[in-house]
Amino acid sequence: MSWKTNTIVVRPSLLGADPDELLRHLGYEKRRKSKEVIFGGGIGGASIWIGTIDDRILMYTHLAGQFFDRFCDGAPDRDFTFLKSALFQNFPEVRIAALYLDSVVDAWGFAVFRGGALVRRFYGHDGTILGDEGSQLPEENAYLANYDRLEVDGDILYKDRSAPGGEPLSLAEHGEGLFCEVWRSVTGYEFDAPELLRIPGSDFWLNDDEEKFRPISRKNEYHTRPGRPWWKFWG
Repeated sequence: MSWKTNTIVVRPSLLGADPDELLRHLGYEKRRKSKEVIFGGGIGGASIWIGTIDDRILMYTHLAGQFFDRFCDGAPDRDFTFLKSALFQNFPEVRIAALYLDSVVDAWGFAVFRGGALVRRFYGHDGTILGDEGSQLPEENAYLANYDRLEVDGDILYKDRSAPGGEPLSLAEHGEGLFCEVWRSVTGYEFDAPELLRIPGSDFWLNDDEEKFRPISRKNEYHTRPGRPWWKFWG
């Protein structure tokens, strides 16, 4: 079993009317609703899924990965640039976090902004840190407080105090663990919490003609097996 997500979280904030109204405020005049679906019910078939839990707006979209420059081929595309700008303009005082995970290829990342300014971005792939900007978040420090920091042949490693026989790991090898700690803090729930599966929301195309041009392979990327939790890939 492996894990995958492309999520943006806005906190604290409420939708107000509904996801359609939010997209209107963000400037998407040609949006089109695809379907209503819970978070765990096969989202990802359109441009973006939007729902809320507690005082948080959750958005699930392939565009979230473009918050991490070196995960992209070339410059960010116009769709991402528009969404990023719209979020920063409409939520100038709150925390916006982009959360990316694909454990199939050992890729992980989190980026946190406030007032449109980057607070922290940390991401990597296959045991390598690709980006490390800003000071470590309190969540990262809390996670690492459970490990002893060692210097081995000039490298900094972290050894789990609760597993004396375990091998010390590099910071990059702790990437998924750090991601899960930040996810829990940002969303208020563990990554696999059943409460998240039941969040109601809606899938939208951000432009009414987008469905015609999106690659067919992407349309079913996140719900290849109906009824399975969206973030788990099952063998």
